Amino acid sequence: MPYAAIDHSVMPFIVLEDHQRPLPWHHGPHFTSRLAAGFTRLNGFGLQHGRAEASRLAEGSGSWRSEPCLTSHEALCEQKHGSVSTMLFFPTGAVAIPEDFSRIERNSFTRTFPNGSSCTHRNSGRSVDQHDQRYEVSLCDLVDARLDVVFDHSAGRVFWREDSTGLATQVFVCALAVYIVTCVANNIKNIVANSEMGALW
Repeated sequence: MPYAAIDHSVMPFIVLEDHQRPLPWHHGPHFTSRLAAGFTRLNGFGLQHGRAEASRLAEGSGSWRSEPCLTSHEALCEQKHGSVSTMLFFPTGAVAIPEDFSRIERNSFTRTFPNGSSCTHRNSGRSVDQHDQRYEVSLCDLVDARLDVVFDHSAGRVFWREDSTGLATQVFVCALAVYIVTCVANNIKNIVANSEMGALW
């Protein structure tokens, strides 16, 4: 399934480019797509729903890390320790971060980044709550850390990694794609021209 572009200027929420409000995870057309899909993926390219099992991204395969994450009405998914909410992935309501990051539950995500946060954007749209004890992953984290996040609905796990693809590699892949498309188009043009010449004889 193709990506739906995300508006990167509307921090801290996931807002699709043709929409003006935060994406609701539990109603509307994307909820229907999500129910039919095996996974939901978010990264710099946008939002994608797919049918393949995301569990093939098992921890240890490349740079993927994973955490248990349950479907939530507050966000794409929620991590809990017992009955206490410890982390939200892409909340739809106000995004708050703790004043003291030493109070949040440590996991593969919060241990990876200084102060437990991958967001370095000055205008992140998040508020600081001195009593908060959970971290809320938002658009700011997705953009600043160049995250690739996959939520496996049936397994109840969220897989994530940092995209470390360099600019030179991206330029090379784009140039290669343009070259291949040009070659294919020229071959199609030659085949059509040759078949028309053959019909004239």
